[in-house]
Formats: sequence, C-alpha cells, structure tokens
Amino acid sequence: MPHSSGGGFHGGGFHSGGGFHGSSSSGGGGTRYSNRPFAGANRYYYYRGRRLRYVYADGPYNKDGSGFAIIITILSFLIIFIGLLAPGIKDFNNEKIDSKSDIGIVIEDNANILEDTDELYKVFEDFYDETGIIPALLTVKHSEWKHVKIGNTSGTLSRYAYSAYTKRFKDEYHWLIVYSVDDEGAEGFAWEGMQGNYTDPVLTKGAADAFGRRLHKNFESGEYSVEGSLIEAFEYLTPRILRGFWDFDIIGPALVVVAISVVTVPILVGVMLKNKRFKNAKKWEPWYKEDVCEECGRPVVKGAMSDCPFCGAYVPRI
Repeated sequence: MPHSSGGGFHGGGFHSGGGFHGSSSSGGGGTRYSNRPFAGANRYYYYRGRRLRYVYADGPYNKDGSGFAIIITILSFLIIFIGLLAPGIKDFNNEKIDSKSDIGIVIEDNANILEDTDELYKVFEDFYDETGIIPALLTVKHSEWKHVKIGNTSGTLSRYAYSAYTKRFKDEYHWLIVYSVDDEGAEGFAWEGMQGNYTDPVLTKGAADAFGRRLHKNFESGEYSVEGSLIEAFEYLTPRILRGFWDFDIIGPALVVVAISVVTVPILVGVMLKNKRFKNAKKWEPWYKEDVCEECGRPVVKGAMSDCPFCGAYVPRI
C-alpha cells in the first residue's frame, strides 16, 4: 500500500514520512574499593614496578578485576553503533526500478495554479528515466479535504493524498505529490507526498527526507512558483538518488552512541587497566610489616613472604 514520503504546510515546517585516580572509588551494589582507607575496608597490597602499593576494599576482593565485563560493555557500544549506523549507510539501491504501469506521468492542476508545466514534465521524465519511479502532481484547494470528516475525525491532507493515490494508481510505482492552496487565495499552502511500496528500494527515507526538506524550503521562500519549486528539488534529487542518502533519523542515535562512547570508553579502559594492576593484590594481615630487603633495598612484606620478590634474598620473620 502507498505511504507518506513527507510533507508540510506554510509556517509549520517539513515533516518526515513514515581509571581511578587519587581517592576515587567504585560503588554500586558490589564491592567498593579505593586507593585510600575508608570505614569497614580491608587493606590489600600489590607491587607496581618496584614499589609496594595498597588498595582498600569493603568486601571480597575481585582479584580478576572487572576487565571482562568492561570489554563486553565496550563491544556492546560498538555493536549498537554499527547496528544503528548500518541502515543509514545502506539506505539506497543503485539500480533503476523495472516499473510496470499502464499509467504514465500525471500533472493534474485542479486548483488552476500552475503557469507552465512543459519544463516540469521534462524534469519528471528525467527522474523516471533515472529511477523507474513515475512522478505525479495533483493540485487542489483546501476545501477538497479540510472539511471532509471521516467518522468524528476531520480530514487531513495525508488521508486525502492516500485516497487520491489509490483511486488513480493501482501499480505502486508512482510517487504522487499533492499541493493544496487556500480557497480564498491566501498564502497558506500544504503539501503531501505519497509513494507506492515498489518505489521504496530507490525512494528511501533518506532520499525522500532530503527532497522534502529542499522542496518545503522552496515553497516557503517565495522565490519560486509551485512548478519552479518542484523543478529545483527534482533537479537536485535526480542525479543523486542512486548514489544514496544518509538517513539522519538513524544516524542521529548512532552519533549519540558515539558521544557516550567518547566519554565512557576511556573511563572503562582506565578501570580495566587499574584492575589489571590490582589482579595480584593480596590481603594485608594485621601482623604484616612493610620493610626493605637487606640485600637490594626494595620493599618487602615481613610475615607474608620468605624471599624477596626482586632479588630472592631471605626475608627474616617478624
């Protein structure tokens, strides 16, 4: 079934269709640990290079750190990013549609507002030759749809465009643009695009949005006639459509993921590296004593070791 490719109205804009440092610590529901003592914490020791270091934790110390969980988190960010971005990148089909329709290009000026349609028809033909999609234009007055009720609901141009499409085209290869003007000749206008399902591989959301924003800007500017606005927008779209357009509704969330990753991934990597240093930390017992090796002068823990971890010299008991 046909569906909206976007639209807008005067003054209303276009709408789219369709690690740790200093005294830092970790919290949460698990073990808390810090580089400095805090209430209820046990002390653990480890070597970093040739220096003896301490870390404090208020529960069972995770000697393996949280590296695995952090790696999974980082990979999740990447998977989400790729998953969001890929549809935006692949939002095109670079092959012309093999359209099958008995009805060609249609320009139906029921509102009697078009001045010269020869150039517009030629632009429509160029678009059809490039894409296989058949353009159509219908102009109407607001009274054709605005005061028509469906049940208790007032009519909308989107509903009118859908009805106009299904009455005129049965093949789903057409792209109908309905342009509506005020009955009294005021400046107010509205427009709606309606595309058949078979146009989707080429007239993607990214392409329809790029076209729609440009067309609406033309309508609002007052620099072009109605047909001039369409001509300029189609001349922009036709040579680009088979190269593809970014779908910013998809790329936007992907960029949010990137922004979050820029902040969080370095922190997570820092945590992972910090925990890697803590991996071999051992619990400090009350009777342990920090001292220096009599042979090499480097730090040792009396009561916890019998040999110096640096030179292998005997470490006397306390």
